Amino acid sequence: MGVTIRKKGGKWYVFVNYHGRRKAKCVGTSRQLAEEIRRQLEARLALGDLGFLAERPKLTFADYNSSHKCDFGGDANFLSGTPAASC
Repeated sequence: MGVTIRKKGGKWYVFVNYHGRRKAKCVGTSRQLAEEIRRQLEARLALGDLGFLAERPKLTFADYNSSHKCDFGGDANFLSGTPAASC
């Protein structure tokens, strides 16, 4: 388990390495804030809370496309400015 902070280009980053999983997050320009977040993450890791390391489900193009077809009406004529058909 390792949580470190590093300054890159004027911004502070928090790096988490835990059982081969890595996560990096920019926390701003304050070193004090980076130190505070580092302590909080170390405490959460010690308690076994790995929620911040969880990955988001991957969204495929087919899923994205099917969820937005209703927004644009599928067969809507975009050049004429007609409103999208309701789903």
